[in-house]
Amino acid sequence: GRGAVSDGSNKTVIGTSSTTQTRIYGTLVDGSGVAIGSGGPQNSNTIYGQFAGNVLGGAGGAVAIGQYSQNSKVLYSGTGFASDIGIGQNALKLSLGSSASTVIGVNALSVAGQAVTFANVIIGNRYMITSAGDTNFVSCGAANNTAGTNFYANNVPTGTGTIAHAVSANSGVGLNIFQNAISSQLNEAFGAFSLNASRSTWWDTGVGTYSLTSDYASRGSVGIGGGALYSSGLIKTAGGFVSGRTYKIVSLGTTDYTTIGASANTVGLEFTANASGSGTGTAAPMANYNTAIGLRAGYGPTTTTTTNLEFPAGGTKMNVTGTKNVYVGYQTVGSGSDNDNEIVIGASAVGNGSNTVT
Repeated sequence: GRGAVSDGSNKTVIGTSSTTQTRIYGTLVDGSGVAIGSGGPQNSNTIYGQFAGNVLGGAGGAVAIGQYSQNSKVLYSGTGFASDIGIGQNALKLSLGSSASTVIGVNALSVAGQAVTFANVIIGNRYMITSAGDTNFVSCGAANNTAGTNFYANNVPTGTGTIAHAVSANSGVGLNIFQNAISSQLNEAFGAFSLNASRSTWWDTGVGTYSLTSDYASRGSVGIGGGALYSSGLIKTAGGFVSGRTYKIVSLGTTDYTTIGASANTVGLEFTANASGSGTGTAAPMANYNTAIGLRAGYGPTTTTTTNLEFPAGGTKMNVTGTKNVYVGYQTVGSGSDNDNEIVIGASAVGNGSNTVT
């Protein structure tokens, strides 16, 4: 290494450690300089930029390039991949439970996969063990009780262990992409705010500013164009559920989901509604396999002025909650949010309902 070292003594060390194979250029831990090269307590971590890699604990194969990138981020090299790559100011900053993701852009994947209390565990969601404590995570779906292990919860843990929302294998380029994401896997985002604040999304692709932003419980959807499929899968309150539609329970409230098709009153449970429901509970429709191509396609105008590019201010939005719809063209929308298999093509075109082509 060369430059000030982590003990603050400002001494210079030249050479490569035979035990850690670590090379450091600049000040690493005290945050006053720049660190470049492979470094970190475990495996091969590459750190570029002021504060990059600061307080990077137990990292395995992580790369941080840019001011504050991965600052105060905790990674685990066990069975969790922990091979994140973040390029840009605040990239991966304060994220916890993320792994195998590659992001480029200011705030990319920052504050993602945050810690979650056992009381808020959602059955079926993916989590990363951050400390084992005396918790038997194996009984909750994990392969072992090792920090860094990702698992899909099939039971609610108890004890002193801790977990975080797992956010893994996501990639993209753009300002604020995947920021505040929870339980999002295998998604691609290209464009500012694309897939920002996404929840329980898998295999989604957003290309364009605000594409698939605030997406909830979506699988295999594609939004190409500014605002395409913005806020798809928007959470609904009981009384607004549609019979035949599949939902994921978000909150119980006063709703008895067992009376409308659910096998139990459990947050995170997916069920097919047989009635609109009642009470204060909320659920997200599984808005799967939708495709929208074009500026605000599958979302609609933001204001009466069609040249206004602001999101999400103004206007009436569609918020797609149906499945297998295709919207192609500027501000192309369906006739309603809950349609299925609706195909609409043409600028500002409006569809004619499920199982139609317009």
